[in-house]
Amino acid sequence: MNPWTPAGRSCRGWPGRDESITRGDWNVYLNAEGTIINLPPNLRARHLMHECGLYLAGTARGQPVLLGRDAHGRDADVPEHLVRLAEELFGAPLAA
Repeated sequence: MNPWTPAGRSCRGWPGRDESITRGDWNVYLNAEGTIINLPPNLRARHLMHECGLYLAGTARGQPVLLGRDAHGRDADVPEHLVRLAEELFGAPLAA
């Protein structure tokens, strides 16, 4: 699969290439060039991923996209346990 679109944007809509990291029943899409294009670190995303057992120093830059995984490995709704954890960590309900 080619991560580039004709407009030079990733399939998620941001400049650069997508990087997908799968962990159990969820995955996160990150901008693989976040450091190169000087996107700001996303401390909340890094903290959430760390609490879920994903230790990736310096990779959460810009806006990540978190999605669930269905039984066939396709993107699905974010698992409820991940939503609850984010709400507990950051003290506010997440928007639907």
